[in-house]
Amino acid sequence: MPRLQLSLACWDYDRTRALADGSVRPEGIDLVYQNLFVEETFFRMLRNREFNAAEMSLSSYCVSLMQDAPAFIAITVFP
Repeated sequence: MPRLQLSLACWDYDRTRALADGSVRPEGIDLVYQNLFVEETFFRMLRNREFNAAEMSLSSYCVSLMQDAPAFIAITVFP
């Protein structure tokens, strides 16, 4: 079975560095990790929905819920 390809935009946290450097690999997933400043991540995700998953501020997420068809589903993970 082919591996699922997912993109993740996240800042360079010590808690996510193993995903970024490939020393931890999610089973069945080819993860494309993009290390971006949080402001750029929020902007690109909210404007263009460029990533499969990305960190987002709670306030940005809440504002996105006011759209007619909300585009995001929150997964509350606090690395």
